Amino acid sequence: MLTAIPLTEAQSEEIARLLASGACADASEVVAAGLEALAAQEAALFRAEVLPVIEAMERDPSRAIPAEQVFAELRAHHARRRAEG
Repeated sequence: MLTAIPLTEAQSEEIARLLASGACADASEVVAAGLEALAAQEAALFRAEVLPVIEAMERDPSRAIPAEQVFAELRAHHARRRAEG
């Protein structure tokens, strides 16, 4: 699939630098490497931030907040924000 992606000048220069250094063979390889890095970053964030919360909730389900309470608090927060301005 061919997709046109608008880039800043700095991004274009970074691609050119990576190609000139031989780190990547072409621009699609640069994009693929970037997507792989993003996926790795998201996986690491999940392991560090989300998974411990899931495990804690599984160990002690009493920590859970009922959905009705969460939505009521969100509605109140949203109403306050709208009233402010």
